[in-house]
Amino acid sequence: FDLFVCHNCLVLSATRWNALRQCCGVFDPEKQKGLPEGRPSAHGKRTERYVSTTTVLCNMTDSVYEEERAGVYPGSFDPPTIAHLGIAVLAKRAASLDRIDLVVSRNALAKEDADHAPFDLRIAVIEASIAHAPWLNLVITEKQLIADIAAGYHAVIMGADKFEQIQDVQFYVDEATRDTAMAALPTVVGPNRQDSPDLPATAVVIDLPPKLQDVSSSGARSGRPEWMTPPARKTATANSIWGF
Repeated sequence: FDLFVCHNCLVLSATRWNALRQCCGVFDPEKQKGLPEGRPSAHGKRTERYVSTTTVLCNMTDSVYEEERAGVYPGSFDPPTIAHLGIAVLAKRAASLDRIDLVVSRNALAKEDADHAPFDLRIAVIEASIAHAPWLNLVITEKQLIADIAAGYHAVIMGADKFEQIQDVQFYVDEATRDTAMAALPTVVGPNRQDSPDLPATAVVIDLPPKLQDVSSSGARSGRPEWMTPPARKTATANSIWGF
């Protein structure tokens, strides 16, 4: 299957081509480029490695989903976990969202020096992990600030620890810039984990099941492989990453 890419917002999807076409209906076959072929995924709808890329040239924005309520879930997903998926499902219900975009920054804020898994491999694993859910999409961005990433969405999904982190003035020019960015955020949706700071009073708080309370990517990398999504576990074993 082909992976279609809009080079304006860098939406990656094997199932949203009709939506992309609705936006512009223009693509440039001259700019196709082959990528390593992989085996069919267990879902039979996507491949674990991208087969090819078609470049879609357009002025695509979130208006392509004009009638939809869209949420954005920024993260490194290194690796994607069962909690990431669980939070997405609960956020969709709690905030009445039609779609959620998992957004991965090429240079994640405050994680520039982190020892991430290879970027292309991580992207492939995330795609395989959300293959069962047509309302979940993957977006790659050059943006770093949550306020910039969340612009145009109805809701932004994040934990209380992330909400506390993005208030640190070191990430902004000054306090006034920070305050403006925070005020521009859409509705915050997220879980209040045990022993974590509180989400803002205006947030939509979701109840995370006890079995997901402690699940984290760092914990998954440190001896809890059962916390990874099945595609992440399989890839970790095959490539000796994420603690394997």
